Amino acid sequence: MALTNGVLAVEFAPPVPERPVVLPTHEASLLLEAIAADLAKLAPEATRCDLVAAGALYDAAQLLRPGWPIEAELVRLRGGLGSRAAGQITIFGAASDAMPSALLEPEPALAGGAMRFLPWLLLGEPEAVAAAAADMERRFEDEGLAGAGVNLFLRQSLGREVAHARYLTRNDLLALTALQLDQAGLGPAWAIIETALLAPGEGVAVELPHGGSLAFADGRAVGRIAGLATHLAETAGPAEAVEGFARMLWFQRGASALLAAHGLPSAWHLAASTSPRLVEHGAADAVPWPEGARLTRLVHPALGVAGLAIEEPAGGLECRWPLAREPMVELLRAAEGDAACGRVTLDTKTLAEWASVLGPR
Repeated sequence: MALTNGVLAVEFAPPVPERPVVLPTHEASLLLEAIAADLAKLAPEATRCDLVAAGALYDAAQLLRPGWPIEAELVRLRGGLGSRAAGQITIFGAASDAMPSALLEPEPALAGGAMRFLPWLLLGEPEAVAAAAADMERRFEDEGLAGAGVNLFLRQSLGREVAHARYLTRNDLLALTALQLDQAGLGPAWAIIETALLAPGEGVAVELPHGGSLAFADGRAVGRIAGLATHLAETAGPAEAVEGFARMLWFQRGASALLAAHGLPSAWHLAASTSPRLVEHGAADAVPWPEGARLTRLVHPALGVAGLAIEEPAGGLECRWPLAREPMVELLRAAEGDAACGRVTLDTKTLAEWASVLGPR
């Protein structure tokens, strides 16, 4: 049995839903019937295929994950229904607000976007699926707006104003996501995600803006970014160095969150530093200060806390850079706890105030 797939892309007008959108099975069935009617006009061979869908709306990141887990789960659930006549439509909706499989639950952390996607599959004989897929690729771009039945259902059932709804192929969704991420300055991270989706057995490495690299191999992304010392060594003064480093950290934080949303584990490291006082801080590292130390949170207006400077009573000075959220949270929590009980003092200064101090000697 062959398959092809697509999505119904729904763009909400403000205010957008802040929680996941799941449809009870009986309502989802009505929506899928309206989708089937549209597909019969756009890709007539679709009527010879089984139409299978999830009765929920997802962020693109949850759909575009290595191994295509939502698609695979729809195929698995459809297979559990046994053989049926060709041309059947099957929706897996919610019962008591819960989807029939944990894999089909829209993730709350990704639920705030204006654009959401309902995934569907066409399953059937290779000839019919190939013909339907060809029509979809040819016609969706110019003629893929959802029909009146779909739009009426979305407005009435969801109680939200829909700016527009249209059909996209998987290739369309990939291209749309690539364009959005490129416009957001995260294009290099998309190159990693695209490889993980379409050629997971291959490796790829890309240069990052403002220094560093990001590579994908063996199912994992590894990034190396240029530290503050590198920016200090390559620019005319601390102000320029701080802004370059801040842009690097902004990209790293955004790329890290993006990769995680797409189901890709990633690890980030500082490139070799010219200053032994600039130290990467990871989850396995112990609290790095003695009693009586003076700690300073280093902040940047666009980033918040970027690092933690440590002045030891004996005169030593270093700065810790946690590149993942959890080590950052734990390091700051430990600093605040030790400050509360008087073991250390804790201050806050801007990264720019400290740039000249933390440069290489």
